[in-house]
Amino acid sequence: MKIVFLALSALSFVTLFSCNTHEAANNQSQSPELKEDSLFASVMVVHDDVMPKMADLNRIKRNLKKWVATNETHPSVEEVKLAIAAINSAEMGMMDWMKGISAHRPETMRKAGEEHSSILNALNNELQAIEKVRDDMMNSLSRGVELQKSIGSLDDGSSQ
Repeated sequence: MKIVFLALSALSFVTLFSCNTHEAANNQSQSPELKEDSLFASVMVVHDDVMPKMADLNRIKRNLKKWVATNETHPSVEEVKLAIAAINSAEMGMMDWMKGISAHRPETMRKAGEEHSSILNALNNELQAIEKVRDDMMNSLSRGVELQKSIGSLDDGSSQ
């Protein structure tokens, strides 16, 4: 799972880098509005790529909670509880980000009289924020999957 995550991260980096390189060449001919809309689209690509993982996080969290409820004295309970807390935090990060993004839509900021540089700065901050949300989600999902596999083998007695 870590290899898959690293491969996806590398692919995302290469894609963003190549898009940014291509974008830089076109930036001279783009209007300010087009630059803002393009950056917002980049933000939403990250969101749209990771949003479907919310269902996976929820499923893993439910499974881990069930395991904790029936294995309260097991030595791994605290580790599993930490993984559940990380999943909760990642889910809340996405929910909080989604609540705030509407105020940072380029058209909303333009209507509010924001200057181009301010809009670009806000959108770059949103890109960093959603990338952190993505990383938190993927890390907690990966850890949850690993633990689920581990505790599954503990439940059937294969690694006791």
